[in-house]
Amino acid sequence: MHRRWVAAAALGAPASIGTAALLLVGRHGAYTSPDSAFYVGVARSLVDGVGLVAPPGSPPLAHFPPLFPWLLAGAGRVLGLDPMDAAAIVNPLLFGATALLVAVVVRARTGSVAAGAGASAGAVVGLDLLVYGGSALSEPLFVLLALGSLAALAGSVSRRSDRLLVAAATLAGAACLTRYVGAALVVGGAAGLWHVEHGRRRWRAVAFAAVAVLPLLVWVAAVGRTNRPVAFHWFDLGYWSTGLGSLARWVLPPFVPWPIRLAALAAMAVVAQRLVRGTAGGEGRPDPLPFLIATFTACYLALLLGDRLVVDDTGRLDARFLAPLHVLALVVLVPAAARAVAAGGAGRLTATRLRVGAVALLGLHGLQAITWVASGIGDTGVDRRGLSARAWRESAVLAGVAALPPDTAVYSNAAEAVFLLTGRRTSSVPPHHDYLSGAPDPRYDESMRAMGGRLRAGGGVVVYFAPFEFRSRFLPTAAEVGRAVPLRVVATDAVATLYRAAATTASPAGSQAARSASRRSLENTSTSG
Repeated sequence: MHRRWVAAAALGAPASIGTAALLLVGRHGAYTSPDSAFYVGVARSLVDGVGLVAPPGSPPLAHFPPLFPWLLAGAGRVLGLDPMDAAAIVNPLLFGATALLVAVVVRARTGSVAAGAGASAGAVVGLDLLVYGGSALSEPLFVLLALGSLAALAGSVSRRSDRLLVAAATLAGAACLTRYVGAALVVGGAAGLWHVEHGRRRWRAVAFAAVAVLPLLVWVAAVGRTNRPVAFHWFDLGYWSTGLGSLARWVLPPFVPWPIRLAALAAMAVVAQRLVRGTAGGEGRPDPLPFLIATFTACYLALLLGDRLVVDDTGRLDARFLAPLHVLALVVLVPAAARAVAAGGAGRLTATRLRVGAVALLGLHGLQAITWVASGIGDTGVDRRGLSARAWRESAVLAGVAALPPDTAVYSNAAEAVFLLTGRRTSSVPPHHDYLSGAPDPRYDESMRAMGGRLRAGGGVVVYFAPFEFRSRFLPTAAEVGRAVPLRVVATDAVATLYRAAATTASPAGSQAARSASRRSLENTSTSG
């Protein structure tokens, strides 16, 4: 009994330490991005009783699946927190659950507590996994569901268990409701299951796919097609270099010069191939998990490449999109290395070299993780935290926008940020290009004229946020808006600049009163800023 408790403590220690570290980092708020604004905004609408409603300035509701906003809304209600603050608790817990599941799966595949704890520690010190574990993004939930589904699917084959098959399909369905690329779990899992099963048992592959895809079909039927037009975008060199760089950081941390990291990535690919081939032929029934992971990986990468090629001009192979494969690589390679050590090595890779190499890599990534956590505990800057940064919360410009009369027209290059931080629903400046396809908007001039009319008629305002200047690739800059509508600067601070349009059109007395109130509010903001 004592040994079991020691083993359980060893397996759970990395997950516990990682979760605690991320909770400390998140005490100033979760890391946020434009995608975070969508998730949190939908969750806040749910908490407010409005229902599944996308925040203003965000893509349509169908752009992202609903499970992560549902989770944030539920956690917010249970904890009595705003969904933005709930994300700083939910995702660290999901991160810890993933690390614990890695430990349990590797322990079950190797019989080694040390291997399970080592694989879990490898997940905990991975910088990409730490970053997204501390964010308000859906990646931690997706990674946990994907690993759980594949592990349950492998168990359903090894144990001939239909209950585990249902569990695997349910988790895959939940993954599809977390990220659309969860469809790779359905296709890859069914294809892998069809291959490893034989004869009459192949019906299980069809049953898995049918159950797993059902939630996604229901969601699409309810909300309609997404805003993802088909348009070809050929791959450029930056796309592939980003992918290679992301993979290289799995091997050596970013503080190591990139030529060394790329060389280490090539060497690790050779080592991984030898380890997997050297341990593929074992005694007893083959372990189906590596094959199922391989089929999922192939489908997952195919979907990412296809999305970039025919749908999303902004698609990339960065650390965020490759994070699920990082965890799965640990689940495959650590057991292979553990078996090689037990067998005395694999070719020139002796047991001693394998142990030393594993400890060295874990140490380097551990040093990076400690540094990242230590710097994040007190960091409240915009570059790191995004919308949860102190500068956003203390913005005089945002306070002035929040105080404007309700009928004042407000346009912004980040309308969702205004909603998230003030609760005010505003309008986005018209896009000149579709941000996914890159195609020009044929109604751009018409939309600009309509915006100009609203701003001039009601003494409206335009607010531009410096952290969102990257959107100039598909949204007009403040200078471009100013050429269509005369603007003058009213207030500015660290994150935003507020402009007011000149009122040139006569209007009823009620609107005149609103414009006067708007002007007083803006002048107060300018004075306090």
